[in-house]
This record gives sequence, C-alpha cells and structure tokens, in this order.
Amino acid sequence: PDDLEGKEFSDPDVISRFQGLLDYVDTQLPDVELISLAIGNEIDGVLGDDPGAWQSFQTFYDSCAEYARGQFPGVPVSTKVTFEGLTGPMKKEALATFEDSEAVMITYYPLKGDFSVKDPEIIHQDFQILTDLFPDKQIHIAEIGYPSSEVNHSSQAKQAQFIQEMFLAWDEQADQIPVLSYSWLSDLPEGSVKELETYYGVKDKGFGEFLHSLGLRTYPGSGEDKQGFETFQREASLRGW
Repeated sequence: PDDLEGKEFSDPDVISRFQGLLDYVDTQLPDVELISLAIGNEIDGVLGDDPGAWQSFQTFYDSCAEYARGQFPGVPVSTKVTFEGLTGPMKKEALATFEDSEAVMITYYPLKGDFSVKDPEIIHQDFQILTDLFPDKQIHIAEIGYPSSEVNHSSQAKQAQFIQEMFLAWDEQADQIPVLSYSWLSDLPEGSVKELETYYGVKDKGFGEFLHSLGLRTYPGSGEDKQGFETFQREASLRGW
C-alpha cells in the first residue's frame, strides 16, 4: 500500500497492517483446511545480502508468525526461501529465520546461473543437505520443478528423469519431508511468461524458457502430455496415489 511504501518490515505500522490482513484471510477461509501458512515467498530474493534487511524481516516475521498461530491453531507457520538462499552467502541469516518455525519451506529448481539445468541426480545430494541442515524440523518443498526447454539445456526426457529422481529422493527423506508441491501441470502461455518476467525484473531468454517449459503438459495447442507427465503418474501410482 502507498502509505507503507518505504517503511521497514519491522515498522509497527507494517506489522499491524499485516496482522489485519491475516484477520481478513481468516474470514475468507471458513471451510478450507490449511496444511501450512507461509509469511513471505522466496524472501532471500528481496532481502539480498543486507544483514539489516534480514534482521528487520526477522522482527516482522516473529511478530506476525506468533499472531498467525493464534488465528490458525495447529497449522505450521513459516516463510519461504530458495534452496540457493539456504546454501549461499546469507546462509546464517536464512537459517536463523527458521529457528522458531514449525516447518522449513523451500522452493527448489536445480538451475545454474545461466538458467541451464543441473544434472537431475543432484536432487539426492540437495535433499540430503536440507535434512542435514534441519534434522529436527519438517521440510515442506513448497515449489519444485524442472524445465524441458532446449534453451535450458534440457529436454522432455531429462525432465522425466528428474521427476523419477525426485520421487526416489523423496522416498529417502519421506519422514522429514511431508509436503512436496510440483510446479506446474501445464506450460505457461506467452502472456503469463511476460507478466512474470516483468514481476521478477528479469529479461533473459533462459529465464523465460524456464518459466514457459516447467509444465508436465504442453501449451498452447491441444495440450499434450510430456514424458514427465507419464513418469509422474507412474511414480505416484507406485506409491499408492
């Protein structure tokens, strides 16, 4: 909101307004069962390498998380960081954010700096890193995905391999990772890709193709199943879903 623009996360006005937002959200979900509640999404992308910004957000988060627990009793309350945020230069600050959280929420897309994909098998190592970092907490993989575009040095076959490795890595850490949410069912249309490029402020062909080709079915056109969709169905069925 305009009247809050420029204020720190820790400003009492910002905290109060967010708590008011939680009040409103509560009134709109009378028949919805929540599995978790995230206060903030990929916060490392906003807070960057500024320790002061992380501390300001920590003040905001601690207050609002406590308030949210009163509004949504029994629902795990947390915030979300990227896998790179947890393992990069601001690792100490990111870890501290989750100290009093019931769960750790992560977004995971195994990409290199140029938006080309990493080897699908890297997920086993990365999931082990996560569980080692938080041996006493549940970990929610709030977003996970792997593009299929050649621009990202990938393919449908490589995406399908990643999905198979994803299920196997999840098997290994199932006791600690109760939630995994795949992004997303269908490829995005060009208009949606452009909107997200504007939102993130990134104009890069690799980034655009990453967003466009994350789906398990093609778009536009008839919407055909990719190899990854068939793999997803098979692996889910093998586990009773």
